[in-house]
Amino acid sequence: MKHIIEILAAASLFLLSSGCSQASETDLPAETSEINNAAIYYEIFSGLPKSEIKLSTVNCKDFRPSLLCYGDGNTFFMWNGAVYRYNGEVAERLFERNAYNLCYNSGKLYFIENDSYKIGGNDLVHIEGILYSYELEEKVFNALTDYPVSMPIVSGDEIFYTDYAAADDPIPPTGVCRIDENGTSERLYDGVKYTAYGEYRLKYDWSGDEKVFFAKNNKALLLENIHPYWDCIDGDYYYYRSQTDGTLNRLSLLTGEAAALKPYESYHDDSHFEDEEKFICLDYTVLNDEIYFIDDCSSLRKYDEKSDNCIQIDCEYAFRYIYADDKNIYGVGCEREEESLEHTFYFIKLTLNKNIAKGEILA
Repeated sequence: MKHIIEILAAASLFLLSSGCSQASETDLPAETSEINNAAIYYEIFSGLPKSEIKLSTVNCKDFRPSLLCYGDGNTFFMWNGAVYRYNGEVAERLFERNAYNLCYNSGKLYFIENDSYKIGGNDLVHIEGILYSYELEEKVFNALTDYPVSMPIVSGDEIFYTDYAAADDPIPPTGVCRIDENGTSERLYDGVKYTAYGEYRLKYDWSGDEKVFFAKNNKALLLENIHPYWDCIDGDYYYYRSQTDGTLNRLSLLTGEAAALKPYESYHDDSHFEDEEKFICLDYTVLNDEIYFIDDCSSLRKYDEKSDNCIQIDCEYAFRYIYADDKNIYGVGCEREEESLEHTFYFIKLTLNKNIAKGEILA
């Protein structure tokens, strides 16, 4: 990849960060850059028109194993090499594949198959694989590529994926491509994955210092001093972790207002942390505009915006990854056995009641 994304260790330190500077669209462009001999004029991001098109990529964050998607009243997930359909009561085994980055659209599942990645192994692995579609009624697989791709996203009837370039690859760098059901693809623009809000797409400028911006036609709105990873769009917000200081941030796509989750009291005694106040996030998800994350003790926490505090959720499970559909939180976790060094992990559905979560093992 042209710009190397440096991922922190699983127990990353989180500090406070400031939000985006705002400027009206009548202000002069913030700066210019030249990509492929074409000048780009940047304005400082201050919000976008509200989109009626709903796109959530919260279950498809870069450098995290994406295991869940949902649609038409069902939730689909992969665990231990099998894909399941969960209707709220029963988890039905559909087929056996190591399917990652599950997406659902119009009776079809889309995914990439990778048999080498191991859950619980190296979190930093970038997962690539052959792109497939699966027709749920006919139970038919269709290979859309014969080459590995990463992070497929289905938006409406369009399918996108990332053409991931290694650090020493020649130009072009990592880019976003669009592909149809016949396997015909075209490269659209430089980027880490398809991220869009309405008619605006998140793009990257790697011609000099990395710039991240929302673009529509020739209009480029610069996210000033933002260098994201583990990013996603959900509702009217853009969520991301900062490569600069490790903070977990939420940016309003309507107003440009940014907020960072504040440190919480940690129960983890580690001499590597010099500051008593710290924010450690092992994974996060979003449900109904509320942020849930895994802390340094593998416990589930919820960010309470009114009190500006991170509240611990009482649960009998410890978690490694978490996901969300439109109703519930799901996680890869194990029962808490403090004295045991070996744990059996499960795919778990959580039912939340205020600050208490009841877990149900689905697979």
